Amino acid sequence: MKVDARTGIGILTEAAVVTLSVTVAFSLERLFVDRSFLGDVITIVIVCHGVAIAARHIGLSMWVAAPLNLLVTATMLKLILYSETLGSAVFARGTWNLLGEDLRLVWDLFQTESAPVEPIRGFVMVAAAALGVSAPLADWAAFRSRSFPETIAPAATVFAFTTLLSSGDHQIAYGAAFAGAVAFVAVAMRMSRRAHDEFWIGNRRGRGIATTAWVGGCTVVVAVASSVVVAPSLFDRSEALVDVTDIGSSAKSRSVASPLVEIAPSIVEQSNFELFSVKVANPSTDRHYWRLMALTDFDGGTWSRRSRFRDAHGPVPADVGADVARRVVRQQVTTRRLGNVYLPAAYELAKIIDSSGVTLEYEAATAALVVDQQAIGDAARGFTYVIESAVPAFNPNQLPVDATTGSSSDFVDEYTRLPRPCGDDLTDSRCWPASVTTLAESITREATTDYGRVRALQDFFVGSESDFVYDLDVAVGHDINSVTDFLFNVRRGYCEQFAATYAAMARSLGIPARVAVGYTWGEFDEERGEFVVKGKHAHAWPEVHFSSVGWISFDPTPGRAPTHGTNITGLQPAQDGDIDSAFDGEDVTEFIAPPSTVPFFNPDGAESFEELADPASSADAPGSSVGATEADNGTDSGSGAARDAVALRDGDALQIALRTVQAVLVAVAIASIIPVTAWLLRRRRFKLASDDPGRLGEFAFDVVVESVRLLGIKPIGSETPAEFGRRVLRTAPDSGPITEFIEAVTRLRYAHPELAPHSATAAWHSASLIRHACRSQVTPAKKLLAMLNPRSLRVA
Repeated sequence: MKVDARTGIGILTEAAVVTLSVTVAFSLERLFVDRSFLGDVITIVIVCHGVAIAARHIGLSMWVAAPLNLLVTATMLKLILYSETLGSAVFARGTWNLLGEDLRLVWDLFQTESAPVEPIRGFVMVAAAALGVSAPLADWAAFRSRSFPETIAPAATVFAFTTLLSSGDHQIAYGAAFAGAVAFVAVAMRMSRRAHDEFWIGNRRGRGIATTAWVGGCTVVVAVASSVVVAPSLFDRSEALVDVTDIGSSAKSRSVASPLVEIAPSIVEQSNFELFSVKVANPSTDRHYWRLMALTDFDGGTWSRRSRFRDAHGPVPADVGADVARRVVRQQVTTRRLGNVYLPAAYELAKIIDSSGVTLEYEAATAALVVDQQAIGDAARGFTYVIESAVPAFNPNQLPVDATTGSSSDFVDEYTRLPRPCGDDLTDSRCWPASVTTLAESITREATTDYGRVRALQDFFVGSESDFVYDLDVAVGHDINSVTDFLFNVRRGYCEQFAATYAAMARSLGIPARVAVGYTWGEFDEERGEFVVKGKHAHAWPEVHFSSVGWISFDPTPGRAPTHGTNITGLQPAQDGDIDSAFDGEDVTEFIAPPSTVPFFNPDGAESFEELADPASSADAPGSSVGATEADNGTDSGSGAARDAVALRDGDALQIALRTVQAVLVAVAIASIIPVTAWLLRRRRFKLASDDPGRLGEFAFDVVVESVRLLGIKPIGSETPAEFGRRVLRTAPDSGPITEFIEAVTRLRYAHPELAPHSATAAWHSASLIRHACRSQVTPAKKLLAMLNPRSLRVA
């Protein structure tokens, strides 16, 4: 074999290893809402691979190369992700402080959010560091230990972690790409092994490498094709294989990213990018807060929500009290740049009319409409959906004196829960300070009803005597430290601080509260005839629950107030700090009918949005009352519902059993791939070698190498067969007829060609005995692991 050919194969192997890392870097896209991180991560990966390759070529030992690679990785992270600290050393204190802050934020989000999320610096840093460190490990395994499993292990670990955390979007495509990259590495390393190790049958060396390249190319094609064709029928990554939270319920439990993660930068940066647009029948009256969802859990650090969604089409369940008057508002929403799975809608969503073929899900408890996991890719490109909302007109006279009268204890506990009270540990940043509760009690001490208390809390922030100021130039956050600093020191902030602080203070008074997230109504475009909502319209506000009535929106943010419910909030509509002059000032109650006559428009009976401006011109659908909608959705009780519940539990149990059996069968099938493939390839190789003494001797030598590997004896590429045999005899004298095998191999190489068939037969017979002797000395478990080890394919 010529030296330049070996060098070429080495370069090919290096390219294969780098390709595997780059493929995994691209697969990280499944974790984030955009690809802005990709250039940084790939740059770091390629540089780290380059340093590992250079260190190996100049002959640096691992003791020198490993620290060098770590230093290079840290330097690249600093240059690309922490450029603001370039004036200091790589491991300067300022860099460590920023790193610590990023890691704390990542840990908090990791526990509360799910993919896809914003590619914030902390997440990108973790991803780049993982791939940067894996680069030299893969290079070391490929060229120093020359072990295929260890070569792909670092990248495979990152890929598997990404696959487990990501949604179902593009799973098959990335699986195919990863399978192709792994097969590329396997083929390149196989060719390298033949070029360097199988030197003892010199006249067949080049032919073996060419055969390996040809078969390897076919293997890459088969691996990619198999992952595309077979994988979809075996796996469904749209949801977990078995989710115990779904047992006994048709709702699908999903932990999705809090919209605050995506809209907070928009609030601060006042982005002018259009996110979505909304067309309504009466723009002068039907301008609303376009609500995404509600955050219900506060742990002292973040507000979050783990929701249980149901497939949504047609009417959806209602949560507002049946005695509350409502007005139906149809909306045509066109999304363009939304970064989350949540979809905006006027509160409270009542019916989904058209979703452009995109599957949607809904949670009645928080009135959250989301894109199904399988449809995230389609929705990300933007789509149009048509919905109807039954906007409630709350009347202060309908509100109970005690907001929790008639509510279950579990409900009250969930929506008034706060972090544990602070004790003597003053360093605990996630406990609830008594000073905030004392302040809330002081603000509301003259109120005699819970409604009076929540109004007093709102007036504390936006009343005529309030000194709170809306200010974007403040620190981002709504944890305990941010709450206390906001209340007692800076008294400046934007909607996130106002809404989160208000909700927490209401909870401290025993009043159920949560944080709603969405957008104000936006800017009306006369030419387009629709509201255009941009990043700067992102907003958060509190909602307070009154039993038998429902969740009522308040707004403690200065310069912000919804257009409807002025009789509840006492605020004039505003979204940018000024009273909305476009609003005609008419109270919404003039447009609201009693619940029994609220029209739910028939989507087939209305020809245009202009027709919807006059309810009389549209035919009412049967059962048009809100109460009828709830009944149609199966929210009534009775024997039928009980039978449905039993059938549902039985169906869930059967589904879980089938999925479990499927998982076991798939696991067995995957586990059998290596031994079955090895057996088939051995049979094929033996058949091809039966008439060729040289090939048979090569096959026998491979069998002996893999057999003594069971005893812990690994081959050394520079050894001759005789040297290899003497080392085996010294280490494992009971490993069979090693001497006879070596003599047969030597005769095969140097004796007269007429003696080759006899020598090859003797070598194969000795190799069979050696294999039996070695296998008899190890446990069944070790033999099983050897069968499942990809190295067993080397014999083929």
